[in-house]
Amino acid sequence: MPSVQWPGAIGSAPWRRDGQRLSPVTLVTMLGPSPDWFVGTNGLPLYEEGAWLQEVVFDLYPYDGGTRSANQWPLGGPRNDPAEAISVITEESGHLVGPAKMGTMTFTLIWKTAVESSTWAEAKAIPR
Repeated sequence: MPSVQWPGAIGSAPWRRDGQRLSPVTLVTMLGPSPDWFVGTNGLPLYEEGAWLQEVVFDLYPYDGGTRSANQWPLGGPRNDPAEAISVITEESGHLVGPAKMGTMTFTLIWKTAVESSTWAEAKAIPR
């Protein structure tokens, strides 16, 4: 997916999924130029009860990757050794971002072939 730059930019990219067993989507993208903050999802289903879903929308909340201790935008800062556990950024964590959602991700079914083994879809990222 192309880079989505703030404020208010929208990025989208089509992709192909082969077979229903590969329907869950896992994706991560960094909040640049942060030290280790990111948004994403893990195992988001696009195929349920024998059919491809027409549209799936989910909110993007910020996470801290636990690899840097600096609470600043520029890359760098001291490394956490060992790395801390990945965590959701909350109001109590005192980060520069969050805890509100950073945007939404929408997966839209574009078309599927006559044999349901191949499907084209599009993902769109929309900042809040």
